[in-house]
Amino acid sequence: MPGRVRRSWHYLRQEPAAYPRVVTYQSTLPLSDNSGDPIDAFILEKYPLEAAEKYGGVSVIPKILGCFKGMERDGAPSLQCEEVFRFEVTLEEHTPDETQENSDFFTSLAHRAALELGQESVFNVTELDVSEQFVAGERLPRLPQEKLSRDVFRRTLGR
Repeated sequence: MPGRVRRSWHYLRQEPAAYPRVVTYQSTLPLSDNSGDPIDAFILEKYPLEAAEKYGGVSVIPKILGCFKGMERDGAPSLQCEEVFRFEVTLEEHTPDETQENSDFFTSLAHRAALELGQESVFNVTELDVSEQFVAGERLPRLPQEKLSRDVFRRTLGR
């Protein structure tokens, strides 16, 4: 999918941008190495944690399928999938310099993850959002203990 990423990036760089604007940056990482062995959650956690440290928070989608067209032994096409997780940050950007800094940060993060996790590439997406909103909830003085544990990330990944 590198062509898709290049087209998205080309669009982002070429279109005149109205500021302020809302942009979502996403990175998708594998849950297993290339041999199928699960990657330790402590290793995986550091990438969304680094984004959270920089931006104050991050959303994590713990298990999704990343699929591509493969071939069966008999030559018939088949859908080959692996479990991956995605993390993302949505930001309001006010200048082209902010856009470049944020894009560079996610590109660097993905490059380091690709090298550490032995991946040929890591899939990053940059989306210009049409709108953003905070939906009201109810503030609680304290959450149940199982929600306060730092291990929520690892538990959710099944590690």
